Amino acid sequence: MTRVFISYSHDSLEHKEWVFQISEKLRPNGLECSIDRHVNGFPPEGWPLWMEEQIEQADYVLLVCTPLYFQRFKGEDTAGGRGVTFEGLIITQKLYDVFNHNTKFIPVIPETGSIDHVPLI
Repeated sequence: MTRVFISYSHDSLEHKEWVFQISEKLRPNGLECSIDRHVNGFPPEGWPLWMEEQIEQADYVLLVCTPLYFQRFKGEDTAGGRGVTFEGLIITQKLYDVFNHNTKFIPVIPETGSIDHVPLI
């Protein structure tokens, strides 16, 4: 089964629900889709190792690109969102390791988004 991980920022409750609905729509279509909301409480290994494992094991990683996601991916928002910042470091390293030959990381731009919020991947 194809594995998909969704990297996103918790912009708002509505945004979190929108991302959750995306994951739920992908699941019955033959994709094993993973997001943090599928974890009950905290993962036993901790969030950093969980995120790293999700990215490593995924065939594809969807990056839901919003202004806040972009800021956190770049490490420019220190008020919160450490998950996206950490995921951004892992994703950047993975791209560096494969000489920026990207076949795994797919930007998703919400209706209210812009291509300007897509990290250089």
